[in-house]
Order: sequence, then C-alpha cells, then structure tokens
Amino acid sequence: MCVKYLLPNGVGLHHGGMIAPLRELMEELYAKSLLPVLFCTETCAIGLHLPTRSVVFASMGKGLQKFDGVADREVSSGEYKQMTGRAGRRGFDPLGNVVFCCGDEDIKLSKKSKDARNENRFKQFSRIVLRNVEPVLYLANYSPPCQFYLLGAGG
Repeated sequence: MCVKYLLPNGVGLHHGGMIAPLRELMEELYAKSLLPVLFCTETCAIGLHLPTRSVVFASMGKGLQKFDGVADREVSSGEYKQMTGRAGRRGFDPLGNVVFCCGDEDIKLSKKSKDARNENRFKQFSRIVLRNVEPVLYLANYSPPCQFYLLGAGG
C-alpha cells in the first residue's frame, strides 16, 4: 500500500531502506503525535528516541527473528529489550504494552501443548527475554597518538 494512502489515515512507515527525507518526515510526524500508528523495523527503536505506548511484534511464526542483511537470525536479548523498552511513555503512560500477533500456525501450535516446535519456540522466547544483555565489545584499535589526541580533544 502506498504512503499517500496511509498518511491521511494516521498510519506511517519507517525502515532503514527509505529515502532519508521521507523517513525523517515519519519520525517528525510521530514525535508530534500526528501519526497514531507507525510500522517500523528495529532501526527506529535502536537509533531514535521515540517512546510509544505499545510495541507490536507482527509475527511469531518463526520466533523472534530479524534479517541481518545476510540471513534471518534470532533477535538478541539486547535488541529485544531495546525494542520493548520503548513501550510506555514516561510521564504519560503508567504502563507500556508489548503485543505479539499470532497467525494460524501459532494458534495451531498452541493447541498442541506437547508439540516440540511450540516447546522450542517457548524456550527461544524465554532465552531472549530472561537472559542478560550481551556485553558491548570494543573493536576499535587506535594508535597511541590517536588515543592521546581523542582524550585531549574533550577538554
């Protein structure tokens, strides 16, 4: 569906592949509460400060997965907490909502309580939600003169 049909109805789109002016327009409209609904990828949650009342995950069909440019992979605990941490606007909402939409496959699996795939999905979800956030790795390798310059640049 085209953006020109969605925007007048209060629905916006946001993802890293959009042209910058359009993406920035969506961010500004959402920040000013002119868009009640914004469909976005995790780039919106990680790179911007746009708190929201509710965060919705569109499908649990393959579990909590994302495309990393090469293949689908499990969402890390840090990514999950970053995305769900946007739910609940400080000073406006007493609580935030995190919603998982279920498709037909999810409903069929939930009816079979002993189904191995359902159990694996629950284990994956528990692993993501309950584990600690992964440590941040420092990968930069600056030469001593560069380190001296950077440390001195702050003042």
